[in-house]
Amino acid sequence: MSCLYYYSLNDGNVEKYKISIDEEKLSKIKEKSIYKCGKKKKVSYEGVRFFKNNMYYTDFKEVDLGWREYKDGPDEKLYRYSFTEYVPTYLSQLIDIIISSSSEKAIRELFQMDLSKEFCGFQKEINDILNKASKISDSDYKNKINALNELKNIYEEKEFNSDREDISIYYKEAFTCFHVELIDKITLEEYNKVINFINGIPFTNDKVCDLILRMKEMF
Repeated sequence: MSCLYYYSLNDGNVEKYKISIDEEKLSKIKEKSIYKCGKKKKVSYEGVRFFKNNMYYTDFKEVDLGWREYKDGPDEKLYRYSFTEYVPTYLSQLIDIIISSSSEKAIRELFQMDLSKEFCGFQKEINDILNKASKISDSDYKNKINALNELKNIYEEKEFNSDREDISIYYKEAFTCFHVELIDKITLEEYNKVINFINGIPFTNDKVCDLILRMKEMF
């Protein structure tokens, strides 16, 4: 469990906070957000090996297709791989950054809970295709059919992703991984005396700490 220390000005006192981050719990929330909320797609291809680095998937199937022959090297077994792949959520990316570096920017983004970068369905794509199709002349059969097929594919993707959960659930769950503890405080007058004595940098109120405290009170 990693820790951060923040200072905040409150009612004439400078307060020192210890913020502990439960990284193990955060990692589990990251995984859940991807499998429960990330856009998913069906993947199938033929190859001699399965590459799974940095990929999230389920329903993996491997079918033996025989051998792939080479003129200048040994033959290799050929397979058809099929699986469901999940696109990482933006929340999962923030969690990776927080765990690896305790980045204040990533922590701030997490607690601001801006969902605009998250997968939010297919309505925009559907509207774009409908708008494009409406501008195609009825006599242009080829492009009209292509647009309709594109629309059909999008609706199939929408149906396949109909089980996706609300990502805000996992943002709020991630908030619980940050444990805030007031560990000390001194008056602003005492603080300024210490700063002047050591020729330190004047105190500025820490907005990250304020944001964490405020959001944890809300949820």
